[in-house]
Amino acid sequence: NGETLLDVANDMELPVEELRGKWARIVELRKPPVTPAEDVTADTWNTALDRVEKGETVKSVAVAMGLPFVSLRSRWAAAVGSGARKKPDGSAKAAKAVPITEDSPVSGGTGSVLERGVRPASKISDEDLLAASPEEVDQMARAHGISFERLKQRKETLERQMTKLLQDPEP
Repeated sequence: NGETLLDVANDMELPVEELRGKWARIVELRKPPVTPAEDVTADTWNTALDRVEKGETVKSVAVAMGLPFVSLRSRWAAAVGSGARKKPDGSAKAAKAVPITEDSPVSGGTGSVLERGVRPASKISDEDLLAASPEEVDQMARAHGISFERLKQRKETLERQMTKLLQDPEP
């Protein structure tokens, strides 16, 4: 009806924290029971995946069948990614090959780091930084108002990544 939790708490003359706790318990009690993923049979998983493949949402199938949403979503993504199942529109998404590199979660991997070239924050190209002597790194740092230590660390990171790339050019 548009009332906020604070409005209801004031009407009932209750502290809002107490009402929030009561509301959370009511919501928890109204949730449908969920079967732990390890107790779900292969047939049940297949039935659920069939329903999603036919066009139902992962969320609605999980709720209707009492399955853990996250587990069903993971199984659906794996099935589509491997080509075992097709999306409701008939397309199958090919699994994306992602090179495993020590920095991939942060920067997109070695290739991505080397591909970027000029860094917007410093306007110093990675190529120039790689070729620079320690004295030139110091001059670059001063010219661009960057900490010498930060620029030196960047150069060391690029050197490690370049070495790794040269040793194993195939991801």
